[in-house]
Amino acid sequence: MSNGEFTYDIVNPIKKISMTDKFTIEKSVNKTLFNNCLLEENTSIGVGEKWRELKLGRWNKGDGDNFSFHMVKDENECLWELFTLLIEDYTGNSITKNELLKTLISGYNKYFNKGNKDTIKKIFIKEGKKTIVNQMKEGINLDLIFTFDNYWITVFDIILISLIFELPIVLFSSTKIPSLYCNTKILGSNEKNFYYLLKISRLSTQKKTPKIGILKYKKDPKIKTIHFKTAKDELFKNGNIDNIDNFYTNFLQNFLIEKKKFKKMKQKKMKQKMKLESSK
Repeated sequence: MSNGEFTYDIVNPIKKISMTDKFTIEKSVNKTLFNNCLLEENTSIGVGEKWRELKLGRWNKGDGDNFSFHMVKDENECLWELFTLLIEDYTGNSITKNELLKTLISGYNKYFNKGNKDTIKKIFIKEGKKTIVNQMKEGINLDLIFTFDNYWITVFDIILISLIFELPIVLFSSTKIPSLYCNTKILGSNEKNFYYLLKISRLSTQKKTPKIGILKYKKDPKIKTIHFKTAKDELFKNGNIDNIDNFYTNFLQNFLIEKKKFKKMKQKKMKQKMKLESSK
């Protein structure tokens, strides 16, 4: 199968698939059954008051009652399982986490060869992957670095997964997402009639997976835009990423602005220090 930028191999879909006892999908009833990796709603931290007020959860007078919010268990393996599940749910085709990792490696190799290595490294560092960057010596095989024991999913990976498999995702957070420089972003087209709504936090901690929660509407993770129309303006306000160059451009523009601000702040502090010392 190809999406125009990548080619990837997937096996024929079947009606019911068990994925390492983490998730089970039953297409016959069009619903996702979660167990080990997705916490039940009453054990999660909740979607947050701001988002419930926009009817993405229970609010006044029954608003948002059809929504439920589930945190993904705070384990690296569970994030890989989550995205294999979403790919299966959207495409109807199964993919293992090993196949998904190989697809990501292929994607990064492609963009490295296009001369974007420095930009990718800057993004990795922004997302808490400095240890990964330090391992990326010239000529090293990425297969030696991108392993389940050593590598973990962050926002950049989610963007690549969305673009490769054309997954319609809305990422949102209660704080600014460091590599996106905003708190919401549509991944893919902004004209789909449904999306997977993923809330993300803990975004720049070194060697830590981000925390991710997923919303469901009437037990379905594919949520039609008509069901979150009150929150749509807030979720869509920062536009979309529909190709990797769009992401690079946005990141580098904001990175340079941030760098200039930091430089000015540093100069200001130096002047204040010199003035203080001269007055002694």
